[in-house]
Amino acid sequence: ELKKTNESEENTKQIGDEAVGVGDEAVGVGDEAVDVGDEAVGVGVEAVGVGDEAVDVGDEAGGVGDEAVGVGDEAVGVGEEAVGVGDEAVGVGDEAVGVGEEAVGVGDEAVGVGDEAVGVGDEAVGVGEEAVSLGEEAVSVGDEAVSVGEEAVSVGDEAVSVGDEAVSVGDEAVSVEDEAVREGEEAVSVGDEAVSLGEEAVSVGDELFTAETQRVTFTK
Repeated sequence: ELKKTNESEENTKQIGDEAVGVGDEAVGVGDEAVDVGDEAVGVGVEAVGVGDEAVDVGDEAGGVGDEAVGVGDEAVGVGEEAVGVGDEAVGVGDEAVGVGEEAVGVGDEAVGVGDEAVGVGDEAVGVGEEAVSLGEEAVSVGDEAVSVGEEAVSVGDEAVSVGDEAVSVGDEAVSVEDEAVREGEEAVSVGDEAVSLGEEAVSVGDELFTAETQRVTFTK
């Protein structure tokens, strides 16, 4: 059944049992779909769009905030221009983005792109399947890459950086402690400002530097 509201909310439409559209040109399509805001759109069973130009498409999808978008079953975008695209994808925060099944972006401009990718913290970025970034401006790029700490960076499949400004570049590279730097497949750095460059290079200790393949350096 197609219903129109009074003249104060022109062209508002609701299609489906208990569907609700409130606002100029608001549209609710689906049983119990709810849309509140000028040009808000909700399509799907129990889909919810709240905010001017908010969009939600999918069963139980939600877009809450001006221009927020939720596309996919149970996808959610909460915040101005927040985006959740993919089944159970979540974007929470102004301009936050979650794209992929169960992808999560939480924080202003946070990004999670890839199935189960996670970016938590303002401007945190996780790109890749199960990539995880936790901390402001933390970045993880690669399947199962992990960055934990402010401005921590991991680039490569299964690369790991733990600590503020820690950096790991290479598949399975690992950096632990603040400002540690790792570059090379399976390279490892442990200690403040420790540096390892080369495949399987290892530095364990503060301010150490290792730059040879398979070389290991330790301090007591």
